[in-house]
Amino acid sequence: MKNIIIIALFITCTVYGQQDNKTSQNSVKVGDIFIIGAPSSSNYQSVFFPKNNFIIKKGGIPNYKRIRGTYVVTTSVTKDQEGSTKISLKRKDGKKFFNSITQIQAHLENALVQNELKLAR
Repeated sequence: MKNIIIIALFITCTVYGQQDNKTSQNSVKVGDIFIIGAPSSSNYQSVFFPKNNFIIKKGGIPNYKRIRGTYVVTTSVTKDQEGSTKISLKRKDGKKFFNSITQIQAHLENALVQNELKLAR
């Protein structure tokens, strides 16, 4: 009887330990560093850049090829009502995106699945 209780306790601790690791991997906090990857199609779907006309009005040059490989830092993390995580990003080197935009937004889960954002190690 003691063996059954010990085995049940061991299994319970193992299951809760695995769930805790999964949630800690998915949690993002302010200051985490990501790398902007290539878009999944011709445009970025989950990383939201302003439209080209707004970039041009502010004096910027909309060149998306130069954005790839840029290190970015999270500045804020919010959860939607649906449970998805929306993050704000700024460049790690302090420069502006397209020489005109300081911050961008992204849906974290979708961007990671589509490889538009990659976690920097």
